[in-house]
Amino acid sequence: MADKYTQRNFLTDVINGNITEQVIAYAEERLAKLDEKNEKRKAETSANQLKNIQLGEDIVAFVTENGAQTTTEIARKFGVSTQKIAPITNALAKEGKLTETTKTVDKKKYKAFMV
Repeated sequence: MADKYTQRNFLTDVINGNITEQVIAYAEERLAKLDEKNEKRKAETSANQLKNIQLGEDIVAFVTENGAQTTTEIARKFGVSTQKIAPITNALAKEGKLTETTKTVDKKKYKAFMV
């Protein structure tokens, strides 16, 4: 019985320049598995993504009720960091669910979002 062709065998063959049909077949098989795994990952929505989707919906409702809000104000309302809020609000603006504007707070202008 022939030994199983492993990743170690593959890498050793590549380093030594031994590019045989077996090496090519192994590489093609591994690439196909990687592509399959990546497609599966793209199709699934992670728990974090689901939380962010819900947070985005909550942000839109909050801004609808309260008018233009800065990322700091939104972060305070939901008890999360501005680093968490900023990409969500920017994505919502790209989707057209929020509009980017400015808001003056204590005589300083800040980036804000409104519906």
